[in-house]
Amino acid sequence: MPAFRPTDPRPHGLRLPVAAVGILAILAIIVAACGSAATPRPSTAPDATGSLLAPATATLACLPVALRPQVAAWERPVPAGAGITGLWRPLAGPAAGMLAAFLGSPRVFTLVQDGGKLTGTVEGSGGFFGGDDQPVPIAEGVVDGDRVAFKSGINAFEGRLVGERIELQRSVRLPFGAPKPPAEDSDRPVIGPAPDGTDPSIDFGGLSAPTLPLVLQRSPR
Repeated sequence: MPAFRPTDPRPHGLRLPVAAVGILAILAIIVAACGSAATPRPSTAPDATGSLLAPATATLACLPVALRPQVAAWERPVPAGAGITGLWRPLAGPAAGMLAAFLGSPRVFTLVQDGGKLTGTVEGSGGFFGGDDQPVPIAEGVVDGDRVAFKSGINAFEGRLVGERIELQRSVRLPFGAPKPPAEDSDRPVIGPAPDGTDPSIDFGGLSAPTLPLVLQRSPR
């Protein structure tokens, strides 16, 4: 009959070999030594902002450079002479919305009257078709009493001088239109285009030249 062994009342813990305990002790010493070497203590006390950097100054040698102006000076010559000669600008009126964006909004009229002849330039009338930043010469300009008429680019202006203002109607000639009807053919069938040569399947009614009111007043610059 085997001998009876009583249960050990002491709690059982993790028992490591003596060699493992020695290795762990050596690693702890190495980690402590590396930590103290990698984190040196600052030799300079931090300032009020918490920075450890010492103040310093530096001088850089530079050469003078002439700066190119980014925006050209806005200048317009103001012609002097008789009649309506001068610089004219439109009065602020109701915005034309998309139509103005498409057709442009003339902003500067430089007019030179020589008897019944009118010359000069118009700026800002290009719209979708471009050229807003370039003055467009005036053509076929006429001054007859108080009547004023001239053309500029795709625009035609006609109106009257009323006091110190020029009341104009601006019509725009669109650079496209309905296609020309086909040439008359005596052998064509009875069923075909309308007698006037138009094609009802194409509607260019919305592309007719619009007319916009415009009132000008003299401008000193």
